Amino acid sequence: MKRIKIYEKAGVNRIFIPYITKGKDLKKVAVSTNLYTINTLTYFDVKRMSMGLFGYNSLMEEFKKFIVTLLRKQSYDSLFVGRK
Repeated sequence: MKRIKIYEKAGVNRIFIPYITKGKDLKKVAVSTNLYTINTLTYFDVKRMSMGLFGYNSLMEEFKKFIVTLLRKQSYDSLFVGRK
């Protein structure tokens, strides 16, 4: 938080804080700075926020499950589930 205040005084108007996963932690950051908060982001109609590697890691976990199923069944059927 100390570093954010220093950046803020230097004129920075946006910050990137990786690995915030809990709402209470995000709220702590949002209320302790004059930089963008969730309410401000909503006001400006922000459509996306960075997830860092969380999205990629989640995708890779699902892909691993798919590969394990494919190898266990020795079939590509799971690749075509839900496709016409």
